[in-house]
Amino acid sequence: LAAARMSGLDAALTIAGVLDAGARAAADLAAQRHNVSGHITFVGPYLQADAPGIYRDADGYVMTKHADPCPNTVIEAMACGLPVVYVASGGVPELVGADAGAGVPAHDDWEQLFRPDPEALGAAMVAVAENADAMGDAARKRAETAFDLNQWIERHATIFKQLLERN
Repeated sequence: LAAARMSGLDAALTIAGVLDAGARAAADLAAQRHNVSGHITFVGPYLQADAPGIYRDADGYVMTKHADPCPNTVIEAMACGLPVVYVASGGVPELVGADAGAGVPAHDDWEQLFRPDPEALGAAMVAVAENADAMGDAARKRAETAFDLNQWIERHATIFKQLLERN
């Protein structure tokens, strides 16, 4: 957030979900150290029914987890038309595709803790902000075409029917 703001982006960060006391204290300390405390809101725990409203209040979604195979939150954000800033590892690049967000480089070493470069994250946030309309449209379209539940059910029904017909 600090890197994006230093680049001139008038950005704020909303953190939704449960944070343990240690993580919250570390986040507060980091926000103070980087002079962004006034630009961060902690929503805390929320109900699944509240998630669409949280997404609608945002302009983009930031996913910094390394090597996550298939985070539902990325798909949910894209379904709400949010472009995604993400760590280019795990399944996230495949979920987001080429046009629905901006990735930051990540190594594939599973033995070492990975933290994304803050400057790269800030630059990705700026890139998404500069292309928010096109990326948001691409995100929504990708969510509709790649992750629509009805299409998923139809594909699986076809596969199961083919398997049953073979036997």
